[in-house]
Amino acid sequence: MIELGEKWPKPEAEQPAGAGKEEAHYPYFSISKDVGLDQEDAGKTITATVKLRVKSVEKRVETKNGETKKIDRAEFDVLAIGIDKKDFADAVEEGIKK
Repeated sequence: MIELGEKWPKPEAEQPAGAGKEEAHYPYFSISKDVGLDQEDAGKTITATVKLRVKSVEKRVETKNGETKKIDRAEFDVLAIGIDKKDFADAVEEGIKK
């Protein structure tokens, strides 16, 4: 699996004293259909099977202010999703830290 979380540095003014840990941010999408989850499932980590169509792929190298950065981007259409409510995964076992 590809870990999608990105670390975004917080401005120093927003960090409490002694803080230094960056929080991971993940891409998201929403579905306006019943997928078999309930409100109490919010915050849980689950395993899902997703069927995607690749819309576009971008790969380039960008140089700005003498700094070179590799850019990789892919866009998808989400065609279907399968969620097995019995298959809630423990975030630590999946290697994803909350």
